[in-house]
Amino acid sequence: MTASDRSAHSRDIAGSKNGAAVSDVDLQTLRDDIAHLTQQMAALLVAAGAKTRQNIDDLMTDARARGKDAIGPLREAAEPVVKGFEDAVHNHPFAALAVAVGLGLAFGAVLRR
Repeated sequence: MTASDRSAHSRDIAGSKNGAAVSDVDLQTLRDDIAHLTQQMAALLVAAGAKTRQNIDDLMTDARARGKDAIGPLREAAEPVVKGFEDAVHNHPFAALAVAVGLGLAFGAVLRR
């Protein structure tokens, strides 16, 4: 179909009252359907966002509870080690200082490379 055929066909449809009325009704129906679909999609996105937020909140609450439960035994296990270091530093301060300086120099040398 050439450009002149298309423009003649468009004029025929526009000139026909029945064709123009059907076209306008179809266009309005399409616009209404798109608006309704947009509203439904927005409602679904809001609902999905709220559900996702609730799921994340539930996961975070569960993780906090599990973390608190795990901290207690970890502290109990680490307490003798910490107490041993405190006693060693208190009983042998110069040796502890020498070990700390030696470790610092060793880490510095490794990081420098």
